[in-house]
Amino acid sequence: MATFAVNEVARRTQFTSTGQAAYAFNFQVNATSEVEVHKNDTLQTLSTHYNVTLNTNGTGTVTFIDNSGSGGTNHTPSSGDIITIIGDLALSRTTVLNNAADITTANLDLELDNVLMRQQQLKEMMDRSIQLKVTTPRTVTGTGTSGPLQFPYDGTASNNANRIIKFDSNGTSLELGSTTTNIDSLATVITEIGLLGNSDTIADMALLGTSAVVADLNLLADSDVIADMALLADSDVISDMNTLATSDIVSDLNTLATSDFVSDLNTLATSTNVSNIDTVSGAISNVNTVAGAISNVNLTATNISGVNSFAERYRVGSSDPSSSLDEGDLFYNSSDNVLKFYNGSSWQSLNTSGLNNIVEDTSPQLGGNLDVQAREINTSTTNANIILAPDGTGMLEVKGNTNAGTIQLNCENNSHGVKIKGPPHSAAQSYTLTLPSSITNNYYLKTDGSGNLSFAEVPTETKPTVSDVSQTIAPATATTINITGTNFVTVPIVEFIKTDGSITRPNSVSFTSATSLSVNVTLASGNYHVRVENPDGNAGRSTNNIITASTAPSFSTSAGSLGEVAAGSSVSLDVDASSDSTVAFSETTSVLTSNSDTPASTMNLTLNSSTGAITGTAPSPASDTTYNFTLRATDAESQTADRSFSITVSVGMNNSGQFHG
Repeated sequence: MATFAVNEVARRTQFTSTGQAAYAFNFQVNATSEVEVHKNDTLQTLSTHYNVTLNTNGTGTVTFIDNSGSGGTNHTPSSGDIITIIGDLALSRTTVLNNAADITTANLDLELDNVLMRQQQLKEMMDRSIQLKVTTPRTVTGTGTSGPLQFPYDGTASNNANRIIKFDSNGTSLELGSTTTNIDSLATVITEIGLLGNSDTIADMALLGTSAVVADLNLLADSDVIADMALLADSDVISDMNTLATSDIVSDLNTLATSDFVSDLNTLATSTNVSNIDTVSGAISNVNTVAGAISNVNLTATNISGVNSFAERYRVGSSDPSSSLDEGDLFYNSSDNVLKFYNGSSWQSLNTSGLNNIVEDTSPQLGGNLDVQAREINTSTTNANIILAPDGTGMLEVKGNTNAGTIQLNCENNSHGVKIKGPPHSAAQSYTLTLPSSITNNYYLKTDGSGNLSFAEVPTETKPTVSDVSQTIAPATATTINITGTNFVTVPIVEFIKTDGSITRPNSVSFTSATSLSVNVTLASGNYHVRVENPDGNAGRSTNNIITASTAPSFSTSAGSLGEVAAGSSVSLDVDASSDSTVAFSETTSVLTSNSDTPASTMNLTLNSSTGAITGTAPSPASDTTYNFTLRATDAESQTADRSFSITVSVGMNNSGQFHG
């Protein structure tokens, strides 16, 4: 029941969320069900996604529900979400004024408030609609330039698809226009259209419009020319022309076009030379091979006398030569398969009894650095080890180059590897890491500061825990509560974390035991997690909101008689109670709403749990009867307030009553 004046205000409020849960609205409603809430474009559901609390003047606050602490869903909006709150008073009337008993100031005030609220709802919707401006010279009656401006719609829905709305040829009515296909097509070439509007482009098009250019374009429009241009437009031809258009090739073509080159080309074009060129082109791979080694060819030409001398020095045959002999000559005897040299008096066979394989040398030594040339040192013996054995205090050293020395241990497929790398030169470090003599399971390696490694147990943190034991206290009042849990250390830091993220520190903290703390705290209304941090920095937090600061509900309707009604008449009474959260009404006795002994001791009426309204038909006892009952107001935190009331049913009354609110 409204007990306030209805202000002139838009019945719609909108927010861009910053991630908060609560959103206030300044239009007025009679009940929480008269509020409609949208998150972006999605309609939300009362008591599922949000709750509504109402102020005494009919304004209120929408608070989104966060059930994540109990394993449910957090419906709190994300930052950037658009939250829209509008009035949604149903277009219906439930109060029927059948007789004098129904015509009360409360009913009349309620119905008049509802009429005004619905008018405000209609105005808010009309303000969001497309309208003609006030000064438009058009009346709402008549036809043509007068009368309503109706929105066109074809009875066949598909005929409306992708159509624009336009004024008719008289400019007086709206009609369906052409489709948006052409508009969409223009939108895809908007950049090109913009380019055509450039002053330089306009100037170029003016040049194209001259008679000489038009004549040239007409020549290009000849069917033969078009066919030739189509051939030139082939992708392969275009690619070839792009290649020819490079600066290097253009320069080469200009060079070829000189008179000397043209003369040379004409000489090459004779039939004899063309034949020779064809022969060379048939062996072009060999020519390319020689060209790739042109420096060697040039070196050979420079030393041609030595080449000719080598031809005289080295010979091959089936029998040893007996003439043109000079000391140092070489000869390969193909009959004996022996390479020989002439010592000045006879042919001598070269000693070929050297090592056939390095394994024949049982104590090989390097005479210089071993360059593996990107090769590997491995063994062909199955499962054999490769052993490096320094002598005495010697060690295996991996030198650095531009980077610190590194050893890489690969996986079995040699596709991954782990590296052990020395410190950089800038660190100026030289130390020895010595592995421990034994292994301990689940321990880690640590150093003693001198490079000696040992296995040590992994340290573990001892974190406090906070038990999920719910408590409710009065807001804005210093209250001492007990926090239970485990692993508390004297004296920890305690924080109360509100659902909006704000943090409150207690007035005092007393360490009782490792499982209990005595905390004095003053909290604003709301729900809080509890966080406990020990002096060593280890901390724990309650899983859920376990502390609620809330004011208990209170009745604004005085105890005692709610009024007198006639037997068998319609009853419309109500009680009011408020809290800092939503209040629900119930009966603790079995009189008002019970039908166990009507009309003797029970009334069989209906109590609205959301509004406190008492409705129904009064019982018809044999004589005037006063029914006594107790109602309870329960808020969202389960805090309660009880109050006793009574209703007197008068048998002598005729459709009249006396009410007390």
